[in-house]
Amino acid sequence: MPTSAGETALVTAADPSDAESLRDLVLAWAGEDPELLRELVRWESEHRGVLESRDDSVTNTISGNATIHGPVIQARDVSGTFNSGGPS
Repeated sequence: MPTSAGETALVTAADPSDAESLRDLVLAWAGEDPELLRELVRWESEHRGVLESRDDSVTNTISGNATIHGPVIQARDVSGTFNSGGPS
């Protein structure tokens, strides 16, 4: 846990989307605080199923009052060039 104003400021200013930096910071604190390390290990064990689950499914839906004129393409992971066969 933060033990100084500087560490508190670092956590407060951290970019929430920067998970790697946050992970590194927490691991550094846990390396210095055995109680924190035990709690993190307990928490990870308790939540392992959620942490490891990954839903790779995709659901594409057109609904409601949608009016569609022409083809519809729905996809999940598209990489590289995509050509729908229309005029170039």
